[in-house]
Amino acid sequence: MNQITIFSQTDRLIDLVIQDKSENTAKAYRQNLERFFAWWQESGRFDYDMPNKAAVNAYRSYLLEQDKSANTVNQALAAIRQFFLEAADNGVYPPLAAAAISRVKSVPNPGQKRRYWLTEEQMVFFFQKTEEFSEHELTQLRDRVLVGFCLLCAFRASEAISIRFQDVQFVGKHWSIEVTGKGNKTRIVDIPLWFKELIDRWQAAAGLQQGYILRHIVWNGELKKGSGRIGYTGLYERVKQIRAFVASQAETKEDAELILKISPHDFRRSAATALVNGGASLRGVQQVLGHASLVTTEMYLKGTQQGERPLTELINLQGDRDENDSGSKSANGKG
Repeated sequence: MNQITIFSQTDRLIDLVIQDKSENTAKAYRQNLERFFAWWQESGRFDYDMPNKAAVNAYRSYLLEQDKSANTVNQALAAIRQFFLEAADNGVYPPLAAAAISRVKSVPNPGQKRRYWLTEEQMVFFFQKTEEFSEHELTQLRDRVLVGFCLLCAFRASEAISIRFQDVQFVGKHWSIEVTGKGNKTRIVDIPLWFKELIDRWQAAAGLQQGYILRHIVWNGELKKGSGRIGYTGLYERVKQIRAFVASQAETKEDAELILKISPHDFRRSAATALVNGGASLRGVQQVLGHASLVTTEMYLKGTQQGERPLTELINLQGDRDENDSGSKSANGKG
């Protein structure tokens, strides 16, 4: 194994690294890797040495000296780490050296958004309080499905707004939702029966036959005429409104402060952690989340889906309710 082997296969290895990534991510990865190898060649070491952890640290320092932002440097490091892990997997780079490069530290980013997690108890509280936010039954049903998509199914916001009624299917042993995520990759996420029944109740109440599941509802609790799906911004705004109400119902100041900070993507992290705490394997959670890398899944955590039960049944958003009771309370609080 020598430098000729890895440098003669750079283009092929880059193609392997970016093959499952979205168009924009693939373009960024390719540019970052081409810049790294150009820097390496210009450094004068190309003819007699291979890049190693020390070299990647040197490149990290070089980028910082060029006044590159923390985000720019960290994006470059992510591409480089993955390239050498791919090279090791293909037998053209020492695995221990690739592992060492993967440990090169990212640049701290003071402006980076903080991540938050709800405990499973807080998840149950949030979901159950969601139906009390609106006095209109139609809105209650829609909101519970919306929050369920994020907090139970762990969908990205962009995925949740794109789910159609025809994507809910009976597959194998369970009801499932087919979702298309990043890089146009499709995955199947199993759901418990009570959540399927909740979707059915929303569909029947709204009088919808097909199309997008999450729809606009006007102020008086009626479906907006000609309504298409809720947009990305609309979903975030609705979660913001719901969380303000839920926070006002919290029993402690600490719970209220946490709930007010939660974003739809934090729901996704909370769901991942609840699944692992409930006994799911990391690989199973990776499949639910639709991550290309197990490393990404691990970053979501604090601290085969075709089993006997849907994996998402490990998250009991119904609390102490009978699992066969999928009903939403009406405005007067009665079933």
